[in-house]
Amino acid sequence: MPILKLPNAGDTATLSLTGAEEVQGKWGAQVAFHAGDNTLYLPAESAKRQLARLGMTNLADAIGATLIFSRSPNPKGDIPYWNIDQSTDQHQATAAPAAKRAAPVKRPASTAAPAASPDGWAALASSYGRCVGIARRVIGALPGATIADVRSGADTLFIQAAKQGLLSAPVAEPTVPSAVIQAFDAVPAPLAASFADDDGLPF
Repeated sequence: MPILKLPNAGDTATLSLTGAEEVQGKWGAQVAFHAGDNTLYLPAESAKRQLARLGMTNLADAIGATLIFSRSPNPKGDIPYWNIDQSTDQHQATAAPAAKRAAPVKRPASTAAPAASPDGWAALASSYGRCVGIARRVIGALPGATIADVRSGADTLFIQAAKQGLLSAPVAEPTVPSAVIQAFDAVPAPLAASFADDDGLPF
């Protein structure tokens, strides 16, 4: 397995990482960055500090990324500083990852609406009728409730059920089943509020 070395200031290598692990080397803890058959060793402290600067808090976060490793001059000594930057050009990598996830294929959006299944509309109408029934029991029992209030409550319940994946709504325009219309017509008229002359209160 070839070992990459960047001993001098100005040296650089762009690697698409297939692995990263901390190991014990001759000079203490090091991080071995693998890119295909190539391996580059960095001091563990420098490697982790540079990765953290890129938002990679774990070595595993670097796997699959294309990083630029470089050395910069050290004005205080002979050993250059290590630098790690994220590449903006994936084609510069000197080694491609062994199992790199393929980019999703973009397919043109279809302009044709799928045909609605009669059975699907029957199930949808049944679900909406259930929402109307729940709204009738909850909202219709309130003083002053109107058909519009029940419809609004049923619509809200139906929309929330659809958002949670409880419905499978077709696309084509349906014919409103008579069962749903009858459910609306069956909403009781609001009851007139009645108040006793003497409510028992001391004022």
